[in-house]
Amino acid sequence: MPSLDGAGLGWLSQPVSGFDWLKQPVSKPGWLRLLYLLVVSPKTPTELAALEKKHLSEVSRTLRSLRNSGYVEYTETESRRRYYRVTAEGYAMLLRSLR
Repeated sequence: MPSLDGAGLGWLSQPVSGFDWLKQPVSKPGWLRLLYLLVVSPKTPTELAALEKKHLSEVSRTLRSLRNSGYVEYTETESRRRYYRVTAEGYAMLLRSLR
């Protein structure tokens, strides 16, 4: 049987516990960068899009994925603006990414 490592698929042979393998934000472009920006202070999707020079829809999709993974949460103001911030799980993932 050919080696999975030679094909860049060595991760397939690693054991998976539960659904932890679904939470791999470092594999998604821009996830870490948005998390770093949100560590400084909560921001709206519009603010993040301006800082990153990205289209609002792209930032919104990324934030939705981060929220679904449990790395960010948002609070809604009276004017219905959503301010996103990093969760404890998001901080832990950022710390792991620094190793």
